[in-house]
This record gives sequence, structure tokens and C-alpha cells, in this order.
Amino acid sequence: MDAAMKSSGMPPTRFKATVHRVLEIAKGIRSYELTPCEVDTFPAATAGAHIDLHLTPTLTRSYSLCGRPGETLAYQVAVALDPHGSGGSRYLFDEVVPGRLLEISTTTNHFSFCDDAPFSVFVAGGIGITPLWSMIQGLKGRSARWILYYAARSKIHAAFLDEIESFAQEHGGTMVLSFGDDPARERWDFQQVVDRAPLAAHFYCCGPKRMIDAFVASTSALPPERVHVEYFEGIADKGGDKAFTVELAKSGKCLIVLPGETILEVVEAAGICVAHSCREGVCGACEVRVLSGTPDHKDLVLSVEEKAKNQSMMICCSGSASHHLVLDL
Repeated sequence: MDAAMKSSGMPPTRFKATVHRVLEIAKGIRSYELTPCEVDTFPAATAGAHIDLHLTPTLTRSYSLCGRPGETLAYQVAVALDPHGSGGSRYLFDEVVPGRLLEISTTTNHFSFCDDAPFSVFVAGGIGITPLWSMIQGLKGRSARWILYYAARSKIHAAFLDEIESFAQEHGGTMVLSFGDDPARERWDFQQVVDRAPLAAHFYCCGPKRMIDAFVASTSALPPERVHVEYFEGIADKGGDKAFTVELAKSGKCLIVLPGETILEVVEAAGICVAHSCREGVCGACEVRVLSGTPDHKDLVLSVEEKAKNQSMMICCSGSASHHLVLDL
């Protein structure tokens, strides 16, 4: 992950936005264009950033922005309907129509783009194309070269496919496509993808966990600042197998976290409101400063170096390696 754009652990500012347009951009995928309703413009977003949509008092979800970097007149997110998900996409598909007001957060970026690299390698799986499409748009007018490996269930499930193909033809760029319904599809060897790239290339991947795990293994020998990943699938192993106490410095409370429980669940049960979204360790919304103790990091947001520093943790999934934790809550 990219440390430079990390949040401080404080809840992002919220403001109102109007759903200006809803489009079906691929089978089972809709884009939602949001415009400001309380101010003239949104804060400029960087490529790879995401926003939280506060859909109901108890339902918040994070979505990557997929528009042009620097855009201030509108934000665009794309959402794939997940029939087995926890409600965010279903709510958007069923309830959110043009004219609806939504509360959104300011942008957060754990997947920032190095737009001055001479060559960029993008690997997308399914709806993981959304932040990468924003990055590709950020290369307009630049001399940098890029290649996109894009996998989807089928051509009709591939969001932004026509737009990216047109962009590649007009501004330069290479696309390698793989569709699950094509018996002749190419199965990528990520080690070959790495070996074929120029020495100074930066590598980006967003998609299913199995894809990212293979990507990370193949790029493990590269300098970490040239490898960028963003997960949208969470982890199954949350919390821990031992009880521990968590002290909340601001609230003055000391709580017991039992095996199988998460800190977030226990804090919420104590009546304390904490910013959160995915509950799976992938969005970074629940990041909290650690004042004392040693976390047992299980998130997919913090880098190896950041986890070693133990300065913050994601309380929706991570536990404690020490008997006592003190958090800035």
C-alpha cells in the first residue's frame, strides 16, 4: 500500500451529493455519477482514491472513483451487483435513482498512482478495473507508456471496455484481454508479465484475492514502492483466538475482547461510534491510532513496513498480540 496518502485515522468529512446519472455500463454493473449539492465543486480527487457512501445509518460502503483524476464537478463510481454480498450493492441497485441525495465522505487514497513512471503495468479482475481506469485516464497527454491486463467473466461483463479501447487507440497503450467464457483465453503468467516489463515499471493490481495473491508473489522481488495493490475482497480470519483488553484513551473505557470477536464489534456494543465501512480489512475506514501495545495486523491495507511500526491498526479485523492495547478512541 502507499503510505503517502494514508489517512490519519480520523473520520473523513461528510457532505451531501446528488445522484445525477445512473447508467448500466456492463452486465450487472452500474455507474453512479454524483454532483455537489452543498458546494459548487468537490475536492479534486487523485487516481486510485475512493469515497464512502453512507447509504443508511447502519450501511456504509467504500467505492473507488473511476473518473478523470482532478475532476471537481462530479464523482463517478461503478458498482457490481453482488447477490451474496452484505447489502451495499443491492441497496444501490434497488433504492438509488437519479435525484437521490446521498451523504458521502471526502476521498481517501490507499492506492495512489505514480503518474511520472515511464511505464505502468495494470492488472484488473472484474470490477477491479475501476481505480485502474482512473489511473489510465491520468496518463492523457503524457509520454509514459502502459499496458493493461484485463480479465472478466465475459466481454459483456467488462466495465468501461469500449472507453478504454478507444483511449488506448487515441493516446497510446496496450490491452491484453481474458474472458472466462472464451475457451481460447490466455492464462497469464504473472512472472512473465513482470519479466517483460521495463526495469523502471510500476505495477498495479486490483481484483479478486486469488489474482492479487499471485500478482504479489510474482512481484515480491521488486522494490515495494513500485508494486501497488488494492483488494476488494476481505479476509475470513478476523479477530484472534485469545482474549485481550482494549483501553480507549479518549473514552476512558477498558473493554474485554473475547476470542472470535473484533475490536470494532466490542467498541460498538459499548455504545461508541467508530467510522467503518467494509468490516473486512480492505477499505481503511476504521483505521485507529495505537498508543500502546502490539496489534495483530490482519488487514489488507497497511504495508509490511507500516504494520511493523504498529502506529495504527484496522479494528474491524485485526486483534492484539499483547494482552493489553491502548487505542486513540
